[in-house]
Amino acid sequence: MGGLNFKELAKERIKKRRNIVISEAFNKSGSFIGYSIAEQFIADEEGKKMGIFLNGGLGILDKQGLAHLKLAVDKACEEAEITEQDLCDIVVNETKE
Repeated sequence: MGGLNFKELAKERIKKRRNIVISEAFNKSGSFIGYSIAEQFIADEEGKKMGIFLNGGLGILDKQGLAHLKLAVDKACEEAEITEQDLCDIVVNETKE
C-alpha cells in the first residue's frame, strides 16, 4: 500500500507491544480507496515510544467489507465465550497499567 495516506479510525492493543490499527486509506490525489487493517509494533527508543507498521496488513475496499469484518470478530468472540464482563475487566485492568 505504498504511496497512500491514512486517517486512523481506531487502535487497540492486541499484545504487550503490538496494536491493531484500522484506518481509512486515500490515494495520492486524496480519493478514498478503502480501509486498512494493520499491525503496529511499539518500539521503545531511549524512553520514547515509536509505532512501526508491519508488512502484511489487510485491505478492505468498502464499508460493507468493514462491517463483515466486525461480524466475523463478533462471532469469534462469541465462539471464544468472551462476555461483556470480560470486556469490562480488560478495560479496568488496562487503566491500572
